[in-house]
Amino acid sequence: IDMTVPPGHELAVKREPSKGDLHQSLESEIREAFNAAERRLKELKGKQGGHVKQHTEQSTTAVVDRLFPAQNYGFLRTLDGRHIYFHRNSVIEDDYDRLNVGSGVTFTEVMGNEGPQASTVKLIDKPGSHVGRAPSGGASAV
Repeated sequence: IDMTVPPGHELAVKREPSKGDLHQSLESEIREAFNAAERRLKELKGKQGGHVKQHTEQSTTAVVDRLFPAQNYGFLRTLDGRHIYFHRNSVIEDDYDRLNVGSGVTFTEVMGNEGPQASTVKLIDKPGSHVGRAPSGGASAV
């Protein structure tokens, strides 16, 4: 496996079988090579430690305030009135297309290049939906 990691670091992993594992399956050899590549990437990340963005681990509740579906982004309004940018790629469980203005979400705030932005946006409440309520026709499927 040969890869280049910005800013210009080249990592190479070569997996050769030793005497003891000549009959190891192809899948095992591939897995071992990728495990070695992962270790090398973690080592490099540790060396570059000062260049890693710091993530706040606290989840915050907000509502979708503005949504621009064609451009794949929107803004959340937090309970304290702040507006936080988010991108389609930040919405987990592929729920971006289910978002509407007024949808309740939780998110993790991170510092982006142009200020605070939302990461790990999770849909928790959609206006007009009744989570856990039985349909008007009878029993609830849980």
